[in-house]
Amino acid sequence: MDAAAGAGLMTMTTEQMMVTRADAPPEPLREQAPSRPAGAERERVPATRVASALDLLDGSQASLLEAGHAEHIGQRYAVAQLSALRAAAAVLAVRGPRLAGSRGSGGPRNLWEILPAVAPELQEWADFFALCATRREVLGRASDTAYHPGPEGSREEPMTVREADDLVRSAQQFHDRVRTLLGLTRRTGPVLLAPMTT
Repeated sequence: MDAAAGAGLMTMTTEQMMVTRADAPPEPLREQAPSRPAGAERERVPATRVASALDLLDGSQASLLEAGHAEHIGQRYAVAQLSALRAAAAVLAVRGPRLAGSRGSGGPRNLWEILPAVAPELQEWADFFALCATRREVLGRASDTAYHPGPEGSREEPMTVREADDLVRSAQQFHDRVRTLLGLTRRTGPVLLAPMTT
């Protein structure tokens, strides 16, 4: 992101990235959000948190491009997951501080569990990417084209080219959803997916 673009985004986000204790997502989803209690105070997001979120979104976009050029299934799948993680982390950079001191010993343990606590509208996305992470963990370091034992003696299907490509597309949709949620414009154009070896 060049200096001029960065300055423009910073100006926009410091004005638009407003969070409340009962956030309503941007249009056209506003009607789905709970009403803000009367008298609820607004909290202006500090510039340092805005900058962190922008850096994470830049990293998420870079990971999408890298995933699109990946030559192997496992690499494409892993880098697409990284893109989603960075986009989710951007949300936490803006909204995460409100969790300080609010979690007990039995609280969330990973990013996909924490995310819905600060952005309930992203619950389904968090569940989806948590499942993707679990699948990748089950497959482990084994070959992409082999069959692997799953839980309780089941067989885990190998990861496919289609599955990896679909995860890149999902990661891009999530990236765009996060940008909209934070008051930023969406990126234009889909990620181009290069052919892969299996």
